[in-house]
Amino acid sequence: MGLFSSLIKSKKYEDDFASTLESLTDSIAKDDEREVTIEFPDDEIVQISSDIIDTRSYENELKLKHNLSVLIKRAKKNNSVDNFVIIREDDIFPDNWEWLPSSDYTTLEYESINLSYMLRKRIAESKLKKIKIGDIELPHTRDEIDEELNNMDKTIGNVYMPSYFRSTKHFTINTPLGVTGDYNAVESGRKFIIIDNMDNFLNSGYAYSVGYRDAYLDVTHESLKISDDAIVLIDSEKYDEIMKDENIAEQLKMRRVIKYTGDETLAIDMVLSEMSILPSRIGMKYAFYDETTQKILESSIKKLAEKNNLLFNKSHAGPLTLEGGHFSNYYDDKNYDRRKYFSNLAKFIESACPGVNFDFTFMMRVDEQNINNLIDTIGTFKLLSIIEEYNTKVKEEFMIRKKTYLSERKQITEEIHDLFISTIGLIDDYYMSADRKDEGLEFENLIQLFFQSKTLEEQIESAKEIQKILNKSISIKEESNNKNKLL
Repeated sequence: MGLFSSLIKSKKYEDDFASTLESLTDSIAKDDEREVTIEFPDDEIVQISSDIIDTRSYENELKLKHNLSVLIKRAKKNNSVDNFVIIREDDIFPDNWEWLPSSDYTTLEYESINLSYMLRKRIAESKLKKIKIGDIELPHTRDEIDEELNNMDKTIGNVYMPSYFRSTKHFTINTPLGVTGDYNAVESGRKFIIIDNMDNFLNSGYAYSVGYRDAYLDVTHESLKISDDAIVLIDSEKYDEIMKDENIAEQLKMRRVIKYTGDETLAIDMVLSEMSILPSRIGMKYAFYDETTQKILESSIKKLAEKNNLLFNKSHAGPLTLEGGHFSNYYDDKNYDRRKYFSNLAKFIESACPGVNFDFTFMMRVDEQNINNLIDTIGTFKLLSIIEEYNTKVKEEFMIRKKTYLSERKQITEEIHDLFISTIGLIDDYYMSADRKDEGLEFENLIQLFFQSKTLEEQIESAKEIQKILNKSISIKEESNNKNKLL
């Protein structure tokens, strides 16, 4: 029996359900639906979705099985896969349909820091009934405090903080994030799943590496525009809450939006299959590819990398070595904008409370003693009021900063674009060279400025300086090689 040659009608759950795709049907469809057999046109892709996908539907499952069967046959016949898309899951909506860097000039998040939690805890304790034995007041139990905390607004005491700096934007290729395993240190189940065409990524000129688990590019110089034909998947349970944001609701009218019910991975695979795209990986909970299919998928993405002169499956994280992580991650980790925000918060609190001085770093770690001392000194509700004033100031400054940044990006000419692309190419070649010469700390500072400066002028000037240094190094190396050939 072929992998997709017949439909399972038995109601018995197979223990080894990963051995064939048919065994999936015993684990995710309703028993009373299993007596239904649906005929599909041979070698044709069938539509699964409209505006809503129910991944629990047995009919939709059978359509997915059929589409995968057709796509696997095509891949084996051609010995390749040539239809690719990039997929990104994110909790932050890409405003104006462009992917921007995560930075203090593009992304501000309303975060609960350690101080926020301790303030909420103080409020929770104050609401609990005091119990005394004689003159001794008994402390409240952890369970009592937690129960009160669970009933509180979780945003009380939150502080506006920048996202952790990231110069790159990361995607999977033809693959749901949920089946990439531990490779990606992020969780699936996010608000937005955006599927976009691969050409958009490749033609940007800023791409570094491609792999089914991780494809990434630089977005600090120019954003990655999301194409008009991109598809947005949203969990039906999150949809209504998301649509309460009028700005997001209005922007979503500009793209095709599909609501899904049930399993996220299945929903993505169903959409991919009806787009005639063979998912790079299938979640083992319901299917697997044979060795031949896996090799075709792997080699096809490798050919894509070679064709576009990109790294193949280069890990982003890891030590800065040829076999280790990418240089962009090394410089991302050198960014300390979040530390500055903690420092600024401390200075703001000190200015509002003359005579109060403290080391801001304790707010960056779990240090209950120092945080409690701060709350005792200033007072819970006064401190909350100060944080509210601070948040207003930070948000206003951020909006100005972001507006300036986005306005400057519109001034990028073709000449500046080429300067940025060629500079990144030189830096990439430098770090991928087995015999590279260490150019020193000042050179690293230039590279950090090139990727992390908030102004276009500084990025341009640092790019020119980097090119001078690296082109000179290349000339010296070529001259040395030519001399050695003459000897």
